[in-house]
Amino acid sequence: MSKQDKYLKVSNDRERYFYSSYISKMLNLPLMKTRLQSEKELNQAIKNKLEDTAERMRFIREARDAFSCKVIQNEEFDWIKSNQRCTFFILYYINHYLTNKKIFAISNHLYRGIHQSSAYERVDYPTPLDEYEYRKQGLPQAPNNAKDALNNIMCFFDLLDSSMEKKIEVLAYLKQEWMSIKDANYLSWLDEGNAIQMKWAKNYIARSRLFSRFPRSEAYTFASERVQLMGYFDVSLDISPDSKELLMIKMKKAWSQENYRNQIVEKKVLNTYLDKGVKDKLSRLAKRHRMKINEYLTYLIEKEDE
Repeated sequence: MSKQDKYLKVSNDRERYFYSSYISKMLNLPLMKTRLQSEKELNQAIKNKLEDTAERMRFIREARDAFSCKVIQNEEFDWIKSNQRCTFFILYYINHYLTNKKIFAISNHLYRGIHQSSAYERVDYPTPLDEYEYRKQGLPQAPNNAKDALNNIMCFFDLLDSSMEKKIEVLAYLKQEWMSIKDANYLSWLDEGNAIQMKWAKNYIARSRLFSRFPRSEAYTFASERVQLMGYFDVSLDISPDSKELLMIKMKKAWSQENYRNQIVEKKVLNTYLDKGVKDKLSRLAKRHRMKINEYLTYLIEKEDE
C-alpha cells in the first residue's frame, strides 16, 4: 500500500476546482462556499469524513477515475488559448449566454459515437434550465489575465455535470460561435499604442446607443484595451453586422475630425500675398522635399532661425 493510494495528489487549479466540487458533492461538504481548497485541506476533509483507511482509498481512487472520465484534454482548448480576444469572448459567453436550457439544446451529431459515456458520467443534464451553470459553479467572475480566463473556461467544463459527449458538443458549439465573429475586426484601424485615440474610442463606444443594452461584466476587466473595445462588438450578438459596420464608419469619421482639430489647435492662419512666380517656386521646392507648402515654409523659417 503506497502513500499515493491513501493521498489525493493535486497539482494545479484545474484539479483543485474539480476535486473541491467532487468532494463537496460526494461527501456533503460545502468546500467551495468560501474559497478554493489546498491539497492539504482537501485530503484533511476526506480524512475527517472517512476515518476507515480502506474506505478512504476507495474514495480517492474513484475521485481520480472521475477526473479522468470528465476532463477534456488541454489540447482541445488550443483554439481558445492562442487568441486573447477569443478567450475573453468565450468566458463572457458561458457567463452571460450559456444557460442550462441552451446546454440541453446543443446537439452536434459530428461528435456522436466518438466519445462514449462511461460508468462515471451522467446521462442527464444540469437543472434548473434557466440557471447559468458558470455562476452556479462559483468560478471567479474577473480573471487576472488571459491565462486565468482560459483556466476558468476549462474548469467550467470540468465541473459541468454532464456526459463527456455533451461537453464535447458544447465546446464545439462555442467554437462555431467564435468562428462566426472572429473575422469581423471592426477596430483594426485603432492604434493601441496611441493612448489618446484609445481613450477617445472607449468614450465614443460607451456613449453609443447601439450598445446601450450591452451588459458590462467583470469578464473583460483585465483584457487588453483593444480586446475590451472589441468585446462590445463581439458579445452583442443581437445587433446586426450592418449596424456594427455603420457605427464603425461613423466612428472613423468622428476620429478623423477629432484628430484634425487636435492637430490645428495650436496653429494660426497666415494670410499673405505672393507673386505668381514666387508661389510656383515655393510649390516646386515643397514638392521636391516631399512636403506640403505650409510644412516647407515652417522648415525654411526654423532653419533660418537656427
